[in-house]
Amino acid sequence: MAILGQPVKTRPHTFGDGFVLIEVDEKGAGMKNRNVFNMVSAVMICAGTVYAQESLTITTYYPSPYGVYDQLEAYRAAVGDVNGDGNIDAADIPATPGSLAVARYLSVNVVIPKAVALNVGGQLAAWDDQGAVLLGSDTSSAHVELREPDNTGTPYIDFTDDDSLDYRARIILQDPGNLLVQGTNLAVADGNSSNRKLYVDGTIGCSDAQAGATKQVYDIAEVMPVTGHVAEGDTVVLDPAKDRQLLKSARAYDTLVVGVISSESSQAKSRGIFFIGDKKLSEDGTGIPHAFVSIAGQVAVNVCLENGPIKPGDLLVTSSVPGCAMKGTDKDKMTGAVVGKAMEHFDGRNASGKKDKGQIIALLMLR
Repeated sequence: MAILGQPVKTRPHTFGDGFVLIEVDEKGAGMKNRNVFNMVSAVMICAGTVYAQESLTITTYYPSPYGVYDQLEAYRAAVGDVNGDGNIDAADIPATPGSLAVARYLSVNVVIPKAVALNVGGQLAAWDDQGAVLLGSDTSSAHVELREPDNTGTPYIDFTDDDSLDYRARIILQDPGNLLVQGTNLAVADGNSSNRKLYVDGTIGCSDAQAGATKQVYDIAEVMPVTGHVAEGDTVVLDPAKDRQLLKSARAYDTLVVGVISSESSQAKSRGIFFIGDKKLSEDGTGIPHAFVSIAGQVAVNVCLENGPIKPGDLLVTSSVPGCAMKGTDKDKMTGAVVGKAMEHFDGRNASGKKDKGQIIALLMLR
């Protein structure tokens, strides 16, 4: 190990079966005594207060290619070719007092480091006088990346105020693209979240890409159990034979109407933007098929011409065509049978396939 600069303190502790040669070369003093062979060395370059330049070379010999020291101090220090000019010299020394510059890998409690700049085999604490951890530089955005160098494992962050607990809250990369937050409650901004899993003191904005010609058409949907097959856009009614279960509508002016089956696809004419409930969890727990049913917003509704062409503003009710709505004209039958208000025309010319059926955007409104 070669050390350049002032002040430097070394105190040999153990040397195994070998021995150590300490050489001091003071600039201009002409003092030099070197007897080096079979050298196994690492190099550290240090600089300190302004004194006459001197160097201290510590060399250990076979069969013990290392030495252990109680104390090694330096004002400024560099390990390796920090500036990458191919030389290990004073140009590698950091300018800031109390600094250590490392050319490749810095390891703490790690004997064989991985190919990352900092290897820590234990807990890492970092702070400043304001209790903050600062990241970033003048030329890049601050960021934290959690991953194994070999891209394995499950990255997570734990938060706790009690070292006897594993965690009070945890953020986990559950799988690619899904971030799981575990904890009792989640509060965004200031507010009382004691009785809520999610409390937002402010506004929430939701949006998503849609591939169809109609853009920004969203609804709020809730998962509900269904009987039989239902498709996106179908009007659904309560199953009179089963509590809390829905089925596809098939009767005109049905007052059991509940809503419209929402879409989860960005390719659809409309799609749900806020889903209440877990469809898979509900199905696994009950053994009953479930679907997301629109309860508010703009939604694509399957319609038919059973009661004539539809124009914007028409109130929609169920028809005798399974899953399709029609415009309502019999006011005596419409109370409790309205599912929504048409926002588009439908006269058969904008239909695909059968000319008497199609799909339009409607504003969901039960009345």
